[in-house]
Amino acid sequence: MNGILQGAAAPRAGTRVAAGSLVAAGAIAALALVPSVGSSSARTTMTTLLVYAALAQAWNLVGGYAGQLSLGHSVFVGAGGYTTAMLLLETGAPAAAAVALSAAIGAGLALGISLVLVRLREAYVAIGSLALALAFLAWMVTWDFTGGSRGLNIPLGELPGLDTIYYAALAAVVVASSVAWWLEHSAFGLRVMAVRDNERGARAVGVDGTAVKATVMVMSGTLTAAIGAVVAFNQIALVPENFFGLQWVINMIIMTIIGGLGTVPGPLIGAAVVYYGIQKQLESQPEIAVTLTGALVVLAIALAPAGIWGALKRAAGVASGALRARRT
Repeated sequence: MNGILQGAAAPRAGTRVAAGSLVAAGAIAALALVPSVGSSSARTTMTTLLVYAALAQAWNLVGGYAGQLSLGHSVFVGAGGYTTAMLLLETGAPAAAAVALSAAIGAGLALGISLVLVRLREAYVAIGSLALALAFLAWMVTWDFTGGSRGLNIPLGELPGLDTIYYAALAAVVVASSVAWWLEHSAFGLRVMAVRDNERGARAVGVDGTAVKATVMVMSGTLTAAIGAVVAFNQIALVPENFFGLQWVINMIIMTIIGGLGTVPGPLIGAAVVYYGIQKQLESQPEIAVTLTGALVVLAIALAPAGIWGALKRAAGVASGALRARRT
């Protein structure tokens, strides 16, 4: 009987993967047309939306799949942005080289931070990562080598074109989402989620929780720093408060919670709802936008802890069950 059920489930799982792949390919193709068919305003808005979606997805690796409430991801955004600005200012290197170096710096920082944080649990991870984020911000404000509180300005001649920045943001979303999908379906991802759900039990069956969490932190930090390079291209002027400030990680967390923690579509949906649906539409009334976003987070936690994506899946399951019952 179990063999029959497994054999029946396999085609359904394959069908879902194929359907999801088609939807993803269609969405990527549609987004790739934005610079060609949309206005410059639409391109700018979509670039910012894609940056937020990529950042939320990168944080989701740690916060959703690994279950680590990191409040320090603004460090990676700032490190990526400042690495890019310094490289372009000092050497005039290609933008691609700046992104690659930013990713490498992010990986190194994430490894160092993970050695401190991965041995902590629950609230202590949040407290420790917050302390590190505030320490990095204070350091950057006083570090003259990177301009201190005055910050840096990237010369316009060193920046890639606006279309290139847009496609870089789109590529970041694709890469971050691909990593999340791999994490959800791979043997390593199963170990990550086992540590998240029951670290002591995972250790009992031979899973090294410390190594697993450190690896995911490095993956997430690498992606976040590379996206920070794209943020630098998009903003041009860099000051510590704008790149190392907590607003980045707060947005990542809010978007992921609203969309759905530990899922691939969740952070993308959350970014669309929070940035385009609330922040963009109410940009002239920021106090209302903040209040509405906070209320939405509370509602999501209370009524839909699996986020919008989880609620949609549940509703689809109920509808499918009702249809099957009607047929019988």
